[in-house]
Amino acid sequence: KIMKKLLTLCFALAIAFTVSAQTGSVVVAQINSPYTITPTSIDSTTTVSVQFNNTLSVVNVVSFTGLNTPFSISNSVSIPGNDSVMVDISFTPNSVGNFYDTLDFSGSVFGGGQITLNAEGVLVVIATSTDSLNVGSISLGTSITDSIMVYNTGTGGTMAITNISSNNTDFTASPTTATIAEGDSMYVNITFSPVLTGVSTATIGI
Repeated sequence: KIMKKLLTLCFALAIAFTVSAQTGSVVVAQINSPYTITPTSIDSTTTVSVQFNNTLSVVNVVSFTGLNTPFSISNSVSIPGNDSVMVDISFTPNSVGNFYDTLDFSGSVFGGGQITLNAEGVLVVIATSTDSLNVGSISLGTSITDSIMVYNTGTGGTMAITNISSNNTDFTASPTTATIAEGDSMYVNITFSPVLTGVSTATIGI
């Protein structure tokens, strides 16, 4: 038989995403426009990595203009002929609310386009119904599922959970991603499926 005690720790800070679609001519950005960035907590940063392709056979220096705080991007990037580079667009809100802006990009030789960005600055507070969970004792070859409640107790918008993970493969969480509206909550199921006898513990990160 196996007994388990589970400690749940919660943190959500910087988030990074790689996106793929297509915008622009000659200089082509692999991103949809408009593009909505994941809701981001005040004073934290969400970074979107975008691939820019130069379809010319010569070097094209791509300049970026139009973005204002809380969005940011480098001023320019040099792309070799028939090549591509990754460029980070960052969103760092310092207040709650919805933000909109348009990124203009143009090549020194030819080409360019626009990317419209939408984002939300939120003030979310993550809380759980418990900081530990004891699922008891079970036999090998079986499994047991218990749950915890995750709350968004903040006062500033939707909380985006990008990953719920376990540091022990005996324990799995479901779902692993979610969005929780301001003042709302959701259940996270924790399943214990032991492969060895003895006491087993895990940390679940949200």
